[in-house]
Amino acid sequence: MELIAEAIELTRNATHPGDHDQVWELVMGAAKEPETASERGFAMVRSLDPAQRKIGFDLLGCLVHTDESLSGRSEP
Repeated sequence: MELIAEAIELTRNATHPGDHDQVWELVMGAAKEPETASERGFAMVRSLDPAQRKIGFDLLGCLVHTDESLSGRSEP
C-alpha cells in the first residue's frame, strides 16, 4: 500500500508537529482497505524499525476505532 509507505517515510523524517497530522491522514486512508491494512499492521508491529512499528500500531488502532465491535467494549 502506497499510503503506508508514505506514512512510514514521513514518520522517519518528521520535523514539524503538522507532519504527524499528515501521517494520521495517510493511516486513515490506508485503513479504508481493512483486510490489507490489518495484514500489514500485524506484520509491521513485529518490525525492528520503530517507524514501521508506530505506523503498524496506528493502523491497527484506526481499524479498531472504525469497527467498534473489534474493541471488546459492549454497549449498555
